[in-house]
Amino acid sequence: MRRFEDRVALVVQVGSELARACAVRLAEEGARVVVVDPQEASVERAVRAVEEVGGAATGLVAPLGDEAAIHDLVRAVDDRHGRLDVLVVAVGQVDWWEPAEEDMTRWEESLRINLLTPVFLTRAFRPLLARSGAGSVVIYGSVDGTHGNPQFPAYSSARGALVPFVHTEAHDVAPLGIRVNLVAGAAILPQGPEAPLRPGPPIDMGSVARHTPLGRAATPEDVAATVAFLASADAAYVTGSVVTLDGGRTAITPGTGGVASVPQPADPGGAHR
Repeated sequence: MRRFEDRVALVVQVGSELARACAVRLAEEGARVVVVDPQEASVERAVRAVEEVGGAATGLVAPLGDEAAIHDLVRAVDDRHGRLDVLVVAVGQVDWWEPAEEDMTRWEESLRINLLTPVFLTRAFRPLLARSGAGSVVIYGSVDGTHGNPQFPAYSSARGALVPFVHTEAHDVAPLGIRVNLVAGAAILPQGPEAPLRPGPPIDMGSVARHTPLGRAATPEDVAATVAFLASADAAYVTGSVVTLDGGRTAITPGTGGVASVPQPADPGGAHR
């Protein structure tokens, strides 16, 4: 099935394996994919991954930390393709620091990366997405933003603010034919050495599996499949929604899920949110 034939898709921050998997999935379904990351090596790796499945990819190296750089990215996509049908925003960085290190600068950095960058990317690409007539934005967030994680308070707060942003943005751009949705992900299997996670205590994947009704963590391909659905015409009546991708972990009250009955896979090691 090639749901994105003759469509242009932009995937941001392909240094993470989950974003790279999204680019590959969209290419497999016919999209011409533009992959973006601040690191040239990550862009080259993503382009190769798309080409290996027979897809077409354009790579752009771009810093994502300020508004001017984002507008430069919009112009680059416009110059190359003249339109945009799908925008996948997978920008994020889990913030780990000791309580003694906490200060306003750290919080401001987390808000800039995990909230403001997705917001500005989504808003800046409005004109190109409007040319599509059926544009779609999918932002990758976290269940930490809907429930809160005491290990990552700044990250949780920033991701949480994406929820009302998606609601209001979906309302504002509906007349332009643009849909906006959020994927609230949970623990994802290891995404490689360049995944955007600062050093901190490792996540106990065995514990995650025991507290997940489906008995495992998500894979990058799980994320890609959900993103592709939301970006496609199959989800033409879905907008302003938060889709939880956590294997059912947040659907039950903690401590009441009968975890002893959940299948116990081998511990695959650490993971990233």
